[in-house]
Amino acid sequence: MRPVTTPPILDGMAQTSSRDTDNSLAPFGAVQRTRTGWDATEPMRDDIRLLGAILGDTIREQNGEEILNLVERARVESFRVRRSEIDRAELARMFDRIDTDTAIQVIRAFTDFALLANVAEDIHRERRRAIHVAAGEPPQNSTLAATYAKLDSVDIDSDAVVDVLADALVAPVITAHPTETRRRTIFETQNRITELMRARIPGTTRTVGGADVELELRRHILRLWQTALIRLSRLRITDEIDSGLRYYPGAFLEVIPAINAEVFEVLGVEASVKSRTSLGGTAPANVKREAKRWLARLAKEAAT
Repeated sequence: MRPVTTPPILDGMAQTSSRDTDNSLAPFGAVQRTRTGWDATEPMRDDIRLLGAILGDTIREQNGEEILNLVERARVESFRVRRSEIDRAELARMFDRIDTDTAIQVIRAFTDFALLANVAEDIHRERRRAIHVAAGEPPQNSTLAATYAKLDSVDIDSDAVVDVLADALVAPVITAHPTETRRRTIFETQNRITELMRARIPGTTRTVGGADVELELRRHILRLWQTALIRLSRLRITDEIDSGLRYYPGAFLEVIPAINAEVFEVLGVEASVKSRTSLGGTAPANVKREAKRWLARLAKEAAT
């Protein structure tokens, strides 16, 4: 986040004279990297700097310099704990006389920053995949293309591979975890920030609609800051189901059919990937009945 009295979390580290040690992952510890590795991750650090600076501006504008100063102090002292320069107790004493409302703002600042950093990391993975493809490099491990190449390189009959995969099932599962029951506003805001960051990859400064990309980022990060991350009311099984179903249009309904089509085209195997869910699976019987009624209602609405 943008500093007030101390260097920002990544800007200062990016200026270090040693390019062989990546301190940008502090307080998790320095990571030894090759020069190529450092250069390859520079775009990601640029994205994190941008998102962190906008979040810092937002905190300053919405809650004042005092809150931002406290966040920055907590950040710097956390690094010192990681480097064993101070004890955790010394860091904890910073918050001994802080009221609950102030502590919540500090917690939210780090939570929002972690969410934005995750967005930057996701965008970077997309960027690196595109670079590998554009360079004509061999498929990366864990991809379907790499799997096909490995199967071709070994002495295995293709019919045998098809027979094994015919009974195989890959099932990404949406789990029933209360911490993932985010508010819809947070879910949608994170997706929109991801879209805007994705638009910046080729150097685009404006959205398709003509809006300034950075201004839109500021607007959505403000929305993120002003929205509670989780619901303040007691969660119901229907909230859990609603939250889980959001992942279908955002991922499953687009990705799973494409994977199945590719596997069928290459290997002739149908429906090898299907989604599963454990939503409501560990709930009492009466809650399970409510979940089934809710799912039936949603299915009926989707069919009309």
